[in-house]
Amino acid sequence: MKNVIKFPAPETVPPTTTASQIVPVGPAEQERGNLVLKAIWVLTVLLWPVLRYVVILDCVYQFFRMLWFWDTPGTYAGFTFMLHFAVLTGLTWFVSVYQPKGL
Repeated sequence: MKNVIKFPAPETVPPTTTASQIVPVGPAEQERGNLVLKAIWVLTVLLWPVLRYVVILDCVYQFFRMLWFWDTPGTYAGFTFMLHFAVLTGLTWFVSVYQPKGL
């Protein structure tokens, strides 16, 4: 037959932070942060029809620049294109999917 060895239960580690070390965020600071985010979102949504084309043209330019400087050391055109494309993707998500609470 088998030998079954029962291991002791793992001890729970007490948390290293105490309640006095945690600083709660007050409603005024949280509302101020939400207000700034709402303002940025509204401005981005209002400017999105024009901003979208500007950022897309910039990404197309960076893409062709990446192709041109592909074998040139020191230009980092591929990383520059990826950064610009990530900004375009993030802005598209921010405008189309994200919506602040209360709007």
